[in-house]
Amino acid sequence: MRRTDVLAGIAALGILASAALAQDRQPAWVMTPDHPAPREIDAYRFDGVDYIDANEVARLFRASKYWRAELEKMVLKVGDTRVRLTVGSPYVFVEDQGANLFAPVRWGDGRMLVPVRLATDVLDELVPERVTWRTEARQLRFDTGEPNLLAIECEERSNGTLVEVRLSQPLDATLEPSNEDRFVVVVPDGVASDALLGLVRGAGLVDSVRTLQEPGRAVITLHLGSAGSARLVARTTPPRLVLAITEGVDEEIPAPEYDRGVVDQVPSVARIVLDPGHGGADRGARSSSDVAEKDVTLAIARVTRELLRERLGVEVELTRDDDQFRSTQARSETANRMKADLFVSLHADGWFHPSTSGFSIGVHRAEAEVSVAGIDAWGSHDPLAHERSEFFAELLLERLSETLPGPSHGVKLADFAVLEGTTMPSVLLECGFLTNSTDASNLADPGFQKKIAEGIVAAIAEYRNALAEGGGTAP
Repeated sequence: MRRTDVLAGIAALGILASAALAQDRQPAWVMTPDHPAPREIDAYRFDGVDYIDANEVARLFRASKYWRAELEKMVLKVGDTRVRLTVGSPYVFVEDQGANLFAPVRWGDGRMLVPVRLATDVLDELVPERVTWRTEARQLRFDTGEPNLLAIECEERSNGTLVEVRLSQPLDATLEPSNEDRFVVVVPDGVASDALLGLVRGAGLVDSVRTLQEPGRAVITLHLGSAGSARLVARTTPPRLVLAITEGVDEEIPAPEYDRGVVDQVPSVARIVLDPGHGGADRGARSSSDVAEKDVTLAIARVTRELLRERLGVEVELTRDDDQFRSTQARSETANRMKADLFVSLHADGWFHPSTSGFSIGVHRAEAEVSVAGIDAWGSHDPLAHERSEFFAELLLERLSETLPGPSHGVKLADFAVLEGTTMPSVLLECGFLTNSTDASNLADPGFQKKIAEGIVAAIAEYRNALAEGGGTAP
């Protein structure tokens, strides 16, 4: 058969497939808090499973999209969480946790189609709304969960206005000035109480406050009577957002107090907290032979603890010493409560390509890079902690490079949730890739685990000596 005939046959099959798909296309409706009237979208049904367009899902969940055409893979980033999809596979990965959609992601109508279960069972966990699919009504519904924005109070001061948003839990926010007499506060994962929705009168420099509920976030717009400036900070005890609005620089409006302590200026590395990542139902990354990240990190943490006590005589505590789940907040709070001098979070990596191997060190970004708008004008967390974190990370990288056979991926600056809440120098160590057969075999080996522990201990010893010689600052 000639090549032109083959191509013609393939084209004909494509036309037939599209025609069959068009027959399976049925309208569906989306209900969201910010749209009182339902909005129509295309939905499809294959073998009794309902599908919707991946692009539509990304828009509804305010997700960023990354597409690898050659691999037929898509990554949706919902907030700070990555969700990985592959055409032809029913499995998705939320960071390194797998989930089964029980129906494959597929192509249709020139679109990447995903089972509705992705929205209701997977992405639903990443947003404050409750997401449901009503099969008979063919309706995808986003209902707000329990309110976490409880009240907004405006207090006039002698030369400005303080606006306080009371919360039921700590939340971050961004300040987005749209013009000189209006400021917009966006609260990701915010759910406004019914009493806050709509327009209310303000006080002082604030004429009015309007609160809207949108999918995945609450939006607070402050209208001023004249041009002004604003600064925003999130506080955790008690949880609230504090917005200071001035006509100029107002020394009488107090800067919000910070809940983080200031790093002790006296060089000391006497108390260390080791954080074995994951635990309990959260197994973390897994190897093809079912070696779980949670088991590897706990084993390494226990060996490291014993070596630190034996060789350096320091006080060591683990954030977990058994197979239990602990939130990132609980882990950082353990280190803060202990007034640790150093925090090391232990992890094992995973990736699409089994050939990827090696280790890396993570450091949380400097405060100026990740803070909400305006926070630096109010003061920031002690920069010495970040400086020491980077210094220790470089030492740890050097010592592990001497000890471990795998390639080094260097020191990475990123927004690590488990490091964000700590007050002391902190790093995150990715010990290897469980998705790589050689790394996985090594990480399951007690002898290799001890090599990692020895590298950590050697780096801590060098770090402690350097601080003592440097008089409190990293050389």
